[in-house]
Amino acid sequence: MSPTATIVVENEGVPQDRRVWSEARSLRDAGWAVTVICPRQSSDEVPTEVLDDIEIRRFRHFEARRSLLYPLEFGYALLRISAELWRVWRRRPIDVLQLCNPPDVLFPMARWARRAGAAIVFDHHDLAPELWLSRGGRLDGVVHRALLAIERCTFATADVVLSTNESYRAIAMGRGGVPADDCFVVRNGPALDDFEPVDRTVEPDPGRNVVGYVGTMAPQDGVDQLLSAMAYIVVERRRRDVGAVIVGDGPELPRLRRMADALDIGAHTEFTGRVPHSRVPERLATATVCVCPDPSSPLNDRSTMIKVLEYLAMAKPVVCYDLPETMVTAGDCAVFVPSDDHRQLGNSILELIDDPTRASQLGRSGRQRVEGQFTWAHSEPALLQAYERALDRARRRRSTM
Repeated sequence: MSPTATIVVENEGVPQDRRVWSEARSLRDAGWAVTVICPRQSSDEVPTEVLDDIEIRRFRHFEARRSLLYPLEFGYALLRISAELWRVWRRRPIDVLQLCNPPDVLFPMARWARRAGAAIVFDHHDLAPELWLSRGGRLDGVVHRALLAIERCTFATADVVLSTNESYRAIAMGRGGVPADDCFVVRNGPALDDFEPVDRTVEPDPGRNVVGYVGTMAPQDGVDQLLSAMAYIVVERRRRDVGAVIVGDGPELPRLRRMADALDIGAHTEFTGRVPHSRVPERLATATVCVCPDPSSPLNDRSTMIKVLEYLAMAKPVVCYDLPETMVTAGDCAVFVPSDDHRQLGNSILELIDDPTRASQLGRSGRQRVEGQFTWAHSEPALLQAYERALDRARRRRSTM
């Protein structure tokens, strides 16, 4: 009988969460029976479906818009997820339960699942204490200390930890106390089949050089830096042949729309909102240059930006701020500028637009870099090794019960 894996995500739908969907497909291909529990993010999504032989169970989601309401969101999500877990378990015991953060509040169900015989895999998507600091929170304040304590509880309940990069792994082993043998680096690599050249069904305006951005729009993502760079390009440098296409959604989107109008670049900026993942390559194909404007912060310095890998996979020249993990990701295949310097960001964008030979060379080398090191195929073996280790830990634990 196939081993069973259940993956829980609180803050993102599936298959929209590409990391979780890649993990689920890899486990399915390796012979696991996979169930995903995630929020229902629109009325068009059905509560339960089987997609590509993976069962997806969606719960009604309450998303807090203010920090004071986060406890209500997380408490409600715990109740709904627990109910779905119970339905799955009644049908067949779960061998491995994978919990994805944020938030780091799912550990109570991990303790229950361990006692019931399941192995626990913690998929470490975000650094909650660093996210708090990046949004202006106080170091060693009450909230920061609470987030560190909750994070320690999450690490303590896990048999195995999946880290998105070496920086996250160092934190898991350091302040999390996770043994090195139980911590596996599983990077957010794109599947190259999803980023093959596509027909340009969305064409840029004639004579317009497109600056592309794909991703979330939260306070720490720096899209306001991109808008400031576009204002410098269009208004100060008077480059009317340049426009930005900004793909994605997030809590900052309404403010960013207003900011674009206030900077007098509304006519040169298109906000598409959320688009299906299948259309992301189509949008990227229209870009002349792609940008990762995430500024330096305790979170961003340690995080791998999946958008950078997607840009490189599409053979696009990329301009980024000089963050440590972003430099690990892109190597010498991107142009790096000092963080928070939107004028230099704008100058570097224009330099690539005006030097198509260099831009093309960067794009080709970026595609080769992804093919050689950063596709999902390179991450899959570590994922499967982690699951086998977790399953072995659970079997040994059951044998002593």
